[in-house]
Order: sequence, then structure tokens, then C-alpha cells
Amino acid sequence: MEELRIKCPACGVILDVKNSKNEAVKRIACPSCKTTLDIAFHEETKVDFHIGSLFFGDARYELKEGTNVIGRKHPSSKADIQIATGDPLLQTEHACVNVIRLKNGDGKCVLTGLPFLYSSADDCCVSVAGLPLAEGDEVLLQLGDEIQLGETIIIYK
Repeated sequence: MEELRIKCPACGVILDVKNSKNEAVKRIACPSCKTTLDIAFHEETKVDFHIGSLFFGDARYELKEGTNVIGRKHPSSKADIQIATGDPLLQTEHACVNVIRLKNGDGKCVLTGLPFLYSSADDCCVSVAGLPLAEGDEVLLQLGDEIQLGETIIIYK
């Protein structure tokens, strides 16, 4: 049995509506203002959550919900996504992408550089679409964005 909490559009009263007969649409009258309301119910279907991937050349790195630390592949790296590159400017833990699931089922990816990387040296930069990130900056990723970590460029698709 599905239950929805709705707000009557006419009077604003909050209603808890139960779908005991598994109807696709249930017609009720608001107990406060007597407005007729058609409530659409649907059983929630489990859909795999996929927000995108990072690409470096032919290599594909899947993002997962939550925090994804990105860095250079190395035995000492604790990064979730380890990019196989010889770029010495790409740190073993360089940036992170936070994948956040929204209430509507969509998701968003927010990129941040890791704070310890920011110093007076420009060689540990993080940039998206050619725009450098300053310490504490966050960028909402868009499909097709080029992310530069050190001299390594990865694509968000």
C-alpha cells in the first residue's frame, strides 16, 4: 500500500492519502474545503542510479553515489578513482567528485580540489572547462566538461 502526503492546492491543508486499492489515480474530496482532488499513485520502481563516468583516453571510471576521490594510480594512493598516467603533477589524491542523489531521482556531481593541494605553486591546479578552481571552490559538473588535474585531462560523460 502506497501513501502520499500532499497539500491541497485550494486551501493548503496537508493530507495523508492512502492507496489501499492500488489505484493509479485516486479521487478524494479535501475534508477542509471539499475540493475534488485526483491523486496519482505509482509504485516506485527500482532503477539503478547512474550519474556518469570519467574518461581518460579509452579508460572509463564509473562514479558512485557519495564521495569519489580522484588521483594518480600509485600503490600508496587511497583514491577511489586512480588514473593510470605518468603525470607527476597529478597527485595520488587530487580532487573529489561528490555525487548527490536528488529527491526526484536525478543526481548531481560537484567537483572540488582537495585543500592541501593549494599553495603558491600553480602545478597542482584543478580546472573545469579551462577555469581554475580556487581553494574551497565547488563546481557543478555538466556532461562533456573537461576536468584538468595537474596536466591530466579527464572528461565527464
